[in-house]
Amino acid sequence: MTHSVHRPVQIVVTGTGFQKLLIGMMFVSFLMFSQREVGSVVQGGFDRTRVARGIVLALVWFLVILRSVARRRYRWMKETRTRPLSAFALYVAWAAISVLYSGDRVLSGAKVFELSTDLIALAFIYGNTSGALAWEDIWKFTMKCLVGLILSYVAITLVTGQQLVAFVGAFPIWAGFGGRNGLTQIGAIVGLFALSRFFGVPSQRLKYSFLFFFSCVVMLVSYSRTSIFIFAVLASVIMLKYRRAAVLLVLGTVAALVLTAAGGEVLAYILRGQTQETFLGLTGRIDVIWAGAILLILQSPLFGYGYYYGTTHLAPLAVYGRYDVPFTNVDNTFLEVMLNLGAVGLAAFAFIWLTATRTLLAYRRISSAFPGTLLFWECTLVIVSTFIRSWVNPTIAYHHWNTLVFWIALGAVARSAMDIEPRPEGTR
Repeated sequence: MTHSVHRPVQIVVTGTGFQKLLIGMMFVSFLMFSQREVGSVVQGGFDRTRVARGIVLALVWFLVILRSVARRRYRWMKETRTRPLSAFALYVAWAAISVLYSGDRVLSGAKVFELSTDLIALAFIYGNTSGALAWEDIWKFTMKCLVGLILSYVAITLVTGQQLVAFVGAFPIWAGFGGRNGLTQIGAIVGLFALSRFFGVPSQRLKYSFLFFFSCVVMLVSYSRTSIFIFAVLASVIMLKYRRAAVLLVLGTVAALVLTAAGGEVLAYILRGQTQETFLGLTGRIDVIWAGAILLILQSPLFGYGYYYGTTHLAPLAVYGRYDVPFTNVDNTFLEVMLNLGAVGLAAFAFIWLTATRTLLAYRRISSAFPGTLLFWECTLVIVSTFIRSWVNPTIAYHHWNTLVFWIALGAVARSAMDIEPRPEGTR
Protein backbone atom coordinates (compact mmCIF):
# COMPACT_ATOMS: atom_id res chain seq x y z
CA MET A 1 0.00 0.00 0.00
CA THR A 2 1.37 3.38 -0.94
CA HIS A 3 1.21 6.02 1.76
CA SER A 4 0.64 9.46 0.28
CA VAL A 5 1.42 12.53 2.31
CA HIS A 6 -0.74 15.60 1.95
CA ARG A 7 1.44 18.60 1.26
CA PRO A 8 0.32 21.87 2.81
CA VAL A 9 0.07 25.21 1.10
CA GLN A 10 3.48 26.74 0.52
CA ILE A 11 4.22 29.61 2.87
CA VAL A 12 5.37 31.91 0.11
CA VAL A 13 3.66 35.19 0.77
CA THR A 14 4.10 38.74 -0.35
CA GLY A 15 3.08 41.74 1.71
CA THR A 16 -0.47 42.89 1.11
CA GLY A 17 -0.58 46.19 2.99
CA PHE A 18 -0.38 48.44 -0.06
CA GLN A 19 -2.85 46.32 -2.00
CA LYS A 20 -5.30 46.64 0.90
CA LEU A 21 -4.81 50.41 0.86
CA LEU A 22 -5.79 50.50 -2.82
CA ILE A 23 -8.82 48.28 -2.24
CA GLY A 24 -9.91 50.43 0.70
CA MET A 25 -9.64 53.60 -1.39
CA MET A 26 -11.65 52.01 -4.16
CA PHE A 27 -14.41 51.13 -1.70
CA VAL A 28 -14.42 54.72 -0.44
CA SER A 29 -15.03 55.82 -4.04
CA PHE A 30 -18.00 53.42 -4.25
CA LEU A 31 -19.69 55.48 -1.54
CA MET A 32 -19.33 58.64 -3.60
CA PHE A 33 -22.46 58.64 -5.66
CA SER A 34 -25.38 60.97 -5.17
CA GLN A 35 -29.03 60.04 -5.36
CA ARG A 36 -29.84 63.31 -7.07
CA GLU A 37 -32.77 63.95 -9.34
CA VAL A 38 -32.82 61.58 -12.26
CA GLY A 39 -31.98 63.35 -15.48
CA SER A 40 -29.69 65.93 -13.88
CA VAL A 41 -26.76 64.32 -15.65
CA VAL A 42 -28.45 65.26 -18.91
CA GLN A 43 -28.87 68.84 -17.79
CA GLY A 44 -25.10 69.10 -17.55
CA GLY A 45 -22.23 69.47 -15.13
CA PHE A 46 -20.50 67.36 -12.52
CA ASP A 47 -21.79 67.53 -8.99
CA ARG A 48 -19.45 67.65 -6.01
CA THR A 49 -19.83 63.95 -5.32
CA ARG A 50 -18.61 62.98 -8.79
CA VAL A 51 -15.68 65.40 -8.50
CA ALA A 52 -14.77 63.97 -5.09
CA ARG A 53 -14.82 60.46 -6.53
CA GLY A 54 -12.53 61.60 -9.34
CA ILE A 55 -10.07 63.01 -6.81
CA VAL A 56 -9.99 59.73 -4.85
CA LEU A 57 -9.41 57.72 -8.03
CA ALA A 58 -6.71 60.15 -9.21
CA LEU A 59 -5.01 59.56 -5.86
CA VAL A 60 -5.11 55.82 -6.57
CA TRP A 61 -3.23 56.45 -9.83
CA PHE A 62 -0.74 58.70 -8.04
CA LEU A 63 -0.01 56.14 -5.32
CA VAL A 64 0.40 53.28 -7.80
CA ILE A 65 2.82 55.31 -9.92
CA LEU A 66 4.71 56.58 -6.86
CA ARG A 67 5.06 53.07 -5.42
CA SER A 68 6.27 51.68 -8.75
CA VAL A 69 8.86 54.43 -9.22
CA ALA A 70 10.08 54.20 -5.62
CA ARG A 71 10.60 50.43 -5.87
CA ARG A 72 11.50 50.43 -9.56
CA ARG A 73 9.09 47.63 -10.25
CA TYR A 74 6.94 47.91 -13.33
CA ARG A 75 6.37 44.28 -14.26
CA TRP A 76 2.85 44.43 -12.85
CA MET A 77 1.84 46.38 -15.97
CA LYS A 78 2.24 43.19 -17.99
CA GLU A 79 -0.82 41.83 -16.18
CA THR A 80 -3.01 43.83 -18.55
CA ARG A 81 -1.70 41.65 -21.38
CA THR A 82 -2.01 38.37 -19.48
CA ARG A 83 -5.08 36.28 -18.80
CA PRO A 84 -7.42 36.77 -17.09
CA LEU A 85 -7.00 40.56 -16.78
CA SER A 86 -6.29 41.02 -20.49
CA ALA A 87 -10.01 40.45 -21.13
CA PHE A 88 -10.85 43.38 -18.88
CA ALA A 89 -8.19 45.53 -20.59
CA LEU A 90 -9.81 44.80 -23.96
CA TYR A 91 -13.20 45.88 -22.65
CA VAL A 92 -11.75 49.10 -21.17
CA ALA A 93 -9.98 49.85 -24.47
CA TRP A 94 -13.21 49.65 -26.46
CA ALA A 95 -15.01 51.77 -23.88
CA ALA A 96 -12.26 54.38 -24.33
CA ILE A 97 -12.67 54.28 -28.13
CA SER A 98 -16.42 54.83 -27.73
CA VAL A 99 -15.71 58.25 -26.21
CA LEU A 100 -14.92 59.43 -29.75
CA TYR A 101 -18.52 58.92 -30.93
CA SER A 102 -20.34 59.48 -27.65
CA GLY A 103 -22.93 62.24 -27.55
CA ASP A 104 -21.45 63.41 -24.25
CA ARG A 105 -17.68 62.94 -24.42
CA VAL A 106 -17.06 64.52 -21.04
CA LEU A 107 -19.39 62.11 -19.26
CA SER A 108 -18.16 59.07 -21.19
CA GLY A 109 -14.54 60.10 -20.65
CA ALA A 110 -15.11 60.48 -16.92
CA LYS A 111 -16.69 57.02 -16.69
CA VAL A 112 -13.84 55.49 -18.70
CA PHE A 113 -11.37 57.11 -16.30
CA GLU A 114 -13.17 55.42 -13.41
CA LEU A 115 -13.10 52.06 -15.18
CA SER A 116 -9.43 52.43 -16.13
CA THR A 117 -8.64 53.08 -12.46
CA ASP A 118 -10.21 49.72 -11.67
CA LEU A 119 -7.95 48.15 -14.30
CA ILE A 120 -4.75 49.82 -13.08
CA ALA A 121 -5.46 48.98 -9.43
CA LEU A 122 -6.28 45.37 -10.26
CA ALA A 123 -3.17 45.01 -12.42
CA PHE A 124 -1.04 46.24 -9.53
CA ILE A 125 -2.76 43.84 -7.12
CA TYR A 126 -2.34 40.91 -9.52
CA GLY A 127 1.30 41.69 -10.19
CA ASN A 128 2.31 42.22 -6.58
CA THR A 129 0.33 39.51 -4.78
CA SER A 130 2.11 36.18 -4.71
CA GLY A 131 1.16 33.19 -2.63
CA ALA A 132 -2.13 31.55 -1.75
CA LEU A 133 -2.01 32.95 1.76
CA ALA A 134 -1.56 36.47 0.39
CA TRP A 135 -4.61 36.07 -1.84
CA GLU A 136 -6.50 34.64 1.14
CA ASP A 137 -5.59 37.78 3.06
CA ILE A 138 -6.75 40.00 0.19
CA TRP A 139 -10.03 38.07 -0.10
CA LYS A 140 -10.86 38.31 3.60
CA PHE A 141 -10.07 42.03 3.57
CA THR A 142 -12.43 42.47 0.60
CA MET A 143 -15.22 40.81 2.60
CA LYS A 144 -14.52 43.21 5.48
CA CYS A 145 -14.82 46.10 3.04
CA LEU A 146 -18.22 44.81 1.89
CA VAL A 147 -19.40 44.72 5.50
CA GLY A 148 -18.03 48.23 5.90
CA LEU A 149 -20.02 49.28 2.83
CA ILE A 150 -23.24 48.06 4.46
CA LEU A 151 -22.49 49.88 7.71
CA SER A 152 -21.57 53.01 5.75
CA TYR A 153 -24.94 52.94 3.96
CA VAL A 154 -26.65 52.87 7.35
CA ALA A 155 -24.42 55.64 8.75
CA ILE A 156 -24.92 57.91 5.74
CA THR A 157 -28.68 57.39 5.94
CA LEU A 158 -28.74 58.35 9.62
CA VAL A 159 -26.39 61.32 9.27
CA THR A 160 -28.32 62.78 6.33
CA GLY A 161 -31.65 62.33 8.10
CA GLN A 162 -33.10 59.93 5.54
CA GLN A 163 -35.60 57.24 6.38
CA LEU A 164 -33.99 53.86 7.08
CA VAL A 165 -36.92 51.62 6.21
CA ALA A 166 -40.40 51.94 4.83
CA PHE A 167 -43.18 49.44 5.37
CA VAL A 168 -45.13 47.54 2.75
CA GLY A 169 -47.90 46.12 4.88
CA ALA A 170 -46.19 44.59 7.89
CA PHE A 171 -42.86 44.14 6.13
CA PRO A 172 -39.93 46.55 6.50
CA ILE A 173 -38.05 47.41 3.33
CA TRP A 174 -34.84 49.40 2.98
CA ALA A 175 -35.43 53.03 2.01
CA GLY A 176 -32.04 54.53 2.83
CA PHE A 177 -28.82 55.31 0.99
CA GLY A 178 -27.38 52.86 -1.50
CA GLY A 179 -30.41 51.20 -3.01
CA ARG A 180 -32.06 47.88 -2.20
CA ASN A 181 -30.68 45.74 -5.02
CA GLY A 182 -27.05 46.55 -4.30
CA LEU A 183 -27.49 46.08 -0.56
CA THR A 184 -29.03 42.63 -1.04
CA GLN A 185 -26.21 41.65 -3.40
CA ILE A 186 -23.63 42.60 -0.78
CA GLY A 187 -25.52 40.69 1.89
CA ALA A 188 -25.68 37.62 -0.35
CA ILE A 189 -21.94 37.61 -1.07
CA VAL A 190 -20.99 38.13 2.58
CA GLY A 191 -23.54 35.49 3.56
CA LEU A 192 -22.00 32.90 1.24
CA PHE A 193 -18.55 33.73 2.62
CA ALA A 194 -19.79 33.42 6.22
CA LEU A 195 -21.57 30.10 5.56
CA SER A 196 -18.49 28.67 3.84
CA ARG A 197 -16.26 29.68 6.76
CA PHE A 198 -18.82 28.45 9.31
CA PHE A 199 -18.51 24.92 7.96
CA GLY A 200 -14.87 25.13 6.85
CA VAL A 201 -13.34 26.76 9.94
CA PRO A 202 -14.91 25.02 12.97
CA SER A 203 -12.74 26.94 15.44
CA GLN A 204 -14.35 30.24 14.37
CA ARG A 205 -17.96 29.16 14.02
CA LEU A 206 -19.26 31.64 16.59
CA LYS A 207 -17.80 34.60 14.68
CA TYR A 208 -19.06 33.42 11.32
CA SER A 209 -22.50 32.52 12.69
CA PHE A 210 -22.94 36.17 13.74
CA LEU A 211 -21.75 37.33 10.32
CA PHE A 212 -24.16 34.93 8.60
CA PHE A 213 -27.08 36.15 10.74
CA PHE A 214 -26.16 39.77 9.97
CA SER A 215 -26.11 38.99 6.23
CA CYS A 216 -29.51 37.32 6.37
CA VAL A 217 -31.03 40.35 8.13
CA VAL A 218 -29.55 42.62 5.45
CA MET A 219 -31.01 40.48 2.67
CA LEU A 220 -34.45 40.22 4.24
CA VAL A 221 -34.74 43.98 4.80
CA SER A 222 -33.15 45.20 1.57
CA TYR A 223 -34.95 42.48 -0.35
CA SER A 224 -33.86 41.87 -3.92
CA ARG A 225 -35.60 38.66 -4.87
CA THR A 226 -33.03 37.62 -7.47
CA SER A 227 -30.09 37.95 -5.08
CA ILE A 228 -31.96 36.07 -2.34
CA PHE A 229 -32.82 33.27 -4.77
CA ILE A 230 -29.21 33.01 -5.99
CA PHE A 231 -28.00 33.01 -2.40
CA ALA A 232 -30.38 30.18 -1.47
CA VAL A 233 -29.24 28.03 -4.39
CA LEU A 234 -25.52 28.57 -3.80
CA ALA A 235 -25.92 28.15 -0.03
CA SER A 236 -27.42 24.73 -0.79
CA VAL A 237 -24.32 23.93 -2.86
CA ILE A 238 -22.11 24.80 0.13
CA MET A 239 -24.14 22.55 2.43
CA LEU A 240 -23.96 19.66 0.00
CA LYS A 241 -20.20 20.19 -0.36
CA TYR A 242 -19.84 19.67 3.38
CA ARG A 243 -22.24 16.74 3.27
CA ARG A 244 -24.84 18.60 5.25
CA ALA A 245 -27.67 16.98 3.31
CA ALA A 246 -29.52 16.29 6.56
CA VAL A 247 -29.39 19.96 7.54
CA LEU A 248 -30.55 20.93 4.08
CA LEU A 249 -33.43 18.46 4.30
CA VAL A 250 -34.50 19.84 7.68
CA LEU A 251 -34.38 23.42 6.39
CA GLY A 252 -36.37 22.41 3.32
CA THR A 253 -38.98 20.72 5.49
CA VAL A 254 -39.27 23.76 7.76
CA ALA A 255 -39.61 26.02 4.72
CA ALA A 256 -42.37 23.78 3.31
CA LEU A 257 -44.23 23.88 6.64
CA VAL A 258 -43.95 27.66 6.81
CA LEU A 259 -45.29 27.96 3.28
CA THR A 260 -48.21 25.70 4.16
CA ALA A 261 -49.08 27.44 7.42
CA ALA A 262 -48.55 31.03 6.34
CA GLY A 263 -48.76 30.90 2.58
CA GLY A 264 -50.64 34.18 2.29
CA GLU A 265 -48.14 36.06 4.44
CA VAL A 266 -45.21 34.59 2.54
CA LEU A 267 -46.79 35.54 -0.78
CA ALA A 268 -47.36 39.08 0.51
CA TYR A 269 -43.69 39.27 1.49
CA ILE A 270 -42.60 38.05 -1.95
CA LEU A 271 -44.85 40.47 -3.80
CA ARG A 272 -44.19 43.45 -1.49
CA GLY A 273 -47.17 45.40 -2.78
CA GLN A 274 -46.80 44.36 -6.43
CA THR A 275 -49.36 42.51 -8.47
CA GLN A 276 -48.59 38.97 -9.58
CA GLU A 277 -48.45 40.17 -13.19
CA THR A 278 -45.78 42.73 -12.31
CA PHE A 279 -43.85 40.11 -10.36
CA LEU A 280 -43.94 37.60 -13.22
CA GLY A 281 -42.80 40.35 -15.60
CA LEU A 282 -39.68 40.80 -13.44
CA THR A 283 -40.95 44.12 -12.09
CA GLY A 284 -41.37 45.70 -15.50
CA ARG A 285 -38.04 44.55 -16.89
CA ILE A 286 -39.38 42.38 -19.71
CA ASP A 287 -42.19 44.45 -21.18
CA VAL A 288 -40.98 47.96 -20.33
CA ILE A 289 -37.27 48.40 -19.62
CA TRP A 290 -35.79 45.68 -21.83
CA ALA A 291 -38.26 46.36 -24.63
CA GLY A 292 -37.28 50.05 -24.70
CA ALA A 293 -33.57 49.23 -24.52
CA ILE A 294 -33.83 46.77 -27.41
CA LEU A 295 -35.52 49.39 -29.57
CA LEU A 296 -32.55 51.71 -29.00
CA ILE A 297 -30.04 48.92 -29.60
CA LEU A 298 -31.58 48.05 -32.97
CA GLN A 299 -31.00 51.64 -34.13
CA SER A 300 -27.24 51.42 -33.50
CA PRO A 301 -26.42 47.73 -33.11
CA LEU A 302 -22.74 47.66 -34.07
CA PHE A 303 -21.13 50.42 -32.00
CA GLY A 304 -23.84 51.59 -29.59
CA TYR A 305 -24.06 55.20 -28.45
CA GLY A 306 -20.93 55.65 -26.36
CA TYR A 307 -19.91 54.45 -22.92
CA TYR A 308 -22.61 55.34 -20.37
CA TYR A 309 -24.23 57.82 -22.79
CA GLY A 310 -27.01 55.54 -24.00
CA THR A 311 -28.00 54.69 -20.43
CA THR A 312 -28.22 58.26 -19.15
CA HIS A 313 -29.27 60.33 -22.17
CA LEU A 314 -31.35 58.02 -24.34
CA ALA A 315 -32.77 55.12 -22.34
CA PRO A 316 -35.06 57.11 -19.98
CA LEU A 317 -36.81 58.73 -22.94
CA ALA A 318 -37.01 55.46 -24.89
CA VAL A 319 -38.40 53.52 -21.94
CA TYR A 320 -40.62 56.06 -20.17
CA GLY A 321 -40.80 59.02 -22.54
CA ARG A 322 -39.34 61.45 -19.97
CA TYR A 323 -36.39 61.96 -17.61
CA ASP A 324 -38.18 62.50 -14.30
CA VAL A 325 -38.25 58.80 -13.44
CA PRO A 326 -36.04 56.73 -11.11
CA PHE A 327 -34.03 55.20 -13.93
CA THR A 328 -30.29 54.45 -13.65
CA ASN A 329 -29.76 51.31 -15.78
CA VAL A 330 -31.60 48.75 -17.90
CA ASP A 331 -31.35 45.99 -15.27
CA ASN A 332 -29.41 43.65 -17.55
CA THR A 333 -25.65 43.99 -17.85
CA PHE A 334 -25.51 42.43 -21.31
CA LEU A 335 -28.16 44.78 -22.68
CA GLU A 336 -26.44 47.66 -20.90
CA VAL A 337 -23.16 46.88 -22.66
CA MET A 338 -24.91 46.42 -26.02
CA LEU A 339 -26.74 49.73 -25.62
CA ASN A 340 -23.61 51.74 -24.91
CA LEU A 341 -20.89 49.83 -26.77
CA GLY A 342 -22.75 47.86 -29.42
CA ALA A 343 -22.04 44.36 -30.66
CA VAL A 344 -18.30 45.05 -30.59
CA GLY A 345 -18.46 45.94 -26.91
CA LEU A 346 -20.68 42.95 -26.18
CA ALA A 347 -18.09 40.67 -27.82
CA ALA A 348 -15.39 42.13 -25.57
CA PHE A 349 -17.67 41.70 -22.55
CA ALA A 350 -18.48 38.11 -23.52
CA PHE A 351 -14.73 37.46 -23.73
CA ILE A 352 -14.50 38.33 -20.03
CA TRP A 353 -16.92 35.53 -19.19
CA LEU A 354 -15.19 33.14 -21.56
CA THR A 355 -11.90 33.88 -19.82
CA ALA A 356 -13.51 33.39 -16.40
CA THR A 357 -14.92 30.03 -17.50
CA ARG A 358 -11.54 28.89 -18.85
CA THR A 359 -9.87 29.95 -15.61
CA LEU A 360 -12.28 27.95 -13.48
CA LEU A 361 -12.19 24.87 -15.72
CA ALA A 362 -8.39 24.90 -15.98
CA TYR A 363 -8.18 22.90 -12.74
CA ARG A 364 -9.75 19.92 -14.44
CA ARG A 365 -6.54 19.47 -16.45
CA ILE A 366 -3.94 19.97 -13.72
CA SER A 367 -3.11 18.19 -10.49
CA SER A 368 -3.58 20.75 -7.74
CA ALA A 369 -4.91 20.84 -4.21
CA PHE A 370 -6.25 24.36 -4.70
CA PRO A 371 -9.79 23.40 -5.85
CA GLY A 372 -10.31 21.89 -2.39
CA THR A 373 -9.62 25.13 -0.54
CA LEU A 374 -12.17 27.51 0.91
CA LEU A 375 -10.72 30.33 -1.17
CA PHE A 376 -11.36 28.52 -4.45
CA TRP A 377 -14.93 27.61 -3.54
CA GLU A 378 -15.87 31.06 -2.28
CA CYS A 379 -14.38 32.86 -5.26
CA THR A 380 -16.04 30.44 -7.67
CA LEU A 381 -19.44 30.97 -6.05
CA VAL A 382 -19.04 34.75 -6.27
CA ILE A 383 -18.08 34.53 -9.96
CA VAL A 384 -21.07 32.28 -10.71
CA SER A 385 -23.48 34.48 -8.75
CA THR A 386 -22.20 37.58 -10.56
CA PHE A 387 -22.84 35.95 -13.92
CA ILE A 388 -26.41 35.01 -12.97
CA ARG A 389 -27.17 38.45 -11.54
CA SER A 390 -25.84 40.08 -14.70
CA TRP A 391 -29.00 38.99 -16.52
CA VAL A 392 -31.29 41.01 -14.25
CA ASN A 393 -29.02 43.63 -12.63
CA PRO A 394 -26.06 45.84 -13.51
CA THR A 395 -22.85 44.20 -12.30
CA ILE A 396 -19.37 44.59 -13.81
CA ALA A 397 -19.90 46.95 -16.75
CA TYR A 398 -18.94 50.11 -14.81
CA HIS A 399 -16.82 51.29 -11.88
CA HIS A 400 -18.67 49.46 -9.13
CA TRP A 401 -17.91 47.31 -6.11
CA ASN A 402 -19.23 44.33 -8.12
CA THR A 403 -16.43 44.88 -10.63
CA LEU A 404 -13.69 44.98 -8.00
CA VAL A 405 -14.97 41.94 -6.07
CA PHE A 406 -15.41 39.90 -9.27
CA TRP A 407 -11.88 40.56 -10.51
CA ILE A 408 -10.31 39.95 -7.10
CA ALA A 409 -12.15 36.61 -6.97
CA LEU A 410 -10.98 35.71 -10.48
CA GLY A 411 -7.43 36.81 -9.67
CA ALA A 412 -7.38 34.65 -6.55
CA VAL A 413 -8.48 31.64 -8.59
CA ALA A 414 -6.02 32.32 -11.41
CA ARG A 415 -2.98 33.12 -9.27
CA SER A 416 -3.29 31.09 -6.06
CA ALA A 417 -2.94 27.69 -7.68
CA MET A 418 0.59 28.52 -8.77
CA ASP A 419 1.59 28.49 -5.11
CA ILE A 420 -0.25 25.33 -4.08
CA GLU A 421 1.67 22.09 -4.02
CA PRO A 422 0.22 19.57 -6.51
CA ARG A 423 -1.57 16.51 -5.28
CA PRO A 424 0.60 13.36 -5.16
CA GLU A 425 0.08 11.00 -8.04
CA GLY A 426 -2.79 8.61 -7.58
CA THR A 427 -4.61 10.72 -5.00
CA ARG A 428 -7.82 12.70 -5.20
